[in-house]
Amino acid sequence: VLERTFIGHREQKQLAISQAQNDWVLSLDADEVLDADLRKSIKKVKGNYTADGYFMNRLNRLNGQWIRHGAWYPDRKMRLFHRAKYAMGGRNPHDRFDPIQGAKTKQLSGDILHYTNDDLSSRVQTQNKFSTLAAQAYFEEGKRGSVWRLWFKPKARFLSEYIWKSGWRDGFHGYYIAKTSAQYVFWREAKLLDLCKKKQA
Repeated sequence: VLERTFIGHREQKQLAISQAQNDWVLSLDADEVLDADLRKSIKKVKGNYTADGYFMNRLNRLNGQWIRHGAWYPDRKMRLFHRAKYAMGGRNPHDRFDPIQGAKTKQLSGDILHYTNDDLSSRVQTQNKFSTLAAQAYFEEGKRGSVWRLWFKPKARFLSEYIWKSGWRDGFHGYYIAKTSAQYVFWREAKLLDLCKKKQA
């Protein structure tokens, strides 16, 4: 077990991968576990890999309910990969493992079980924290906030998750997720706009 001061979601995982003793990496967060089908799938390919990276679906739980529609499922992730065949993607706080050009990928059956927020209020706290990190990452990339982004992007996020991706099929929880996702985007854009105004002051 290695302990390091937290330096960022993407940076922390890159550091962990660089310290691995083997070439093949299975990356899981502390609130994630493999279901029985996914464990079987990994055991089947282990030692006889026919791809450079393997995608798997993630099943997320909110307030005791597994969410099977909307933007939360299948929530496809590449989490098993040869460490020479991936590139760190995404932006803090949402990291992503991307296959490098020419890498071969396959899909495994089974799910990562993601025990996300235990209650509804904790999701609001998470969204507030993550929107701050995302706004800072956007700002450092040179993105600039605007009233247009602040008005348009939250609405687009809600429609995408609740209507187009059928989040409504998860009932109240589906609506809550889409609504708080839109709120996250609003906070991110508002904080980005604020950072830009402070820089100009």
